[in-house]
Amino acid sequence: MIELARRDGRFLRIGHRGAAALAPENSLEAIGLAVELGCDLVEFDVHAVGPELVVAHDPPLAADGLPTLDDVLSLLAASDAGVHLDLKSQRSERPVAEALRRHGL
Repeated sequence: MIELARRDGRFLRIGHRGAAALAPENSLEAIGLAVELGCDLVEFDVHAVGPELVVAHDPPLAADGLPTLDDVLSLLAASDAGVHLDLKSQRSERPVAEALRRHGL
């Protein structure tokens, strides 16, 4: 069971794909806005495109113009927001775990 409340009883605020209603979903802008607006967690999807891990909802054809997982984790590591990521590519667990450790998350 997942408890969606903070320790003080208030509900968690989760930015789904960042602040997707205010900026393009899964963009650095949307993720930054979710942090700025005080989200407790920021949810996003991670795909492997060749050797690159990118943040996008749908499977991308190329990594051009997409934020990398490192870009997003760097932004989130400098905030109080937690990370809720959804792995969309098989065999990406190890590189994602390494990226999370690299950023102190």
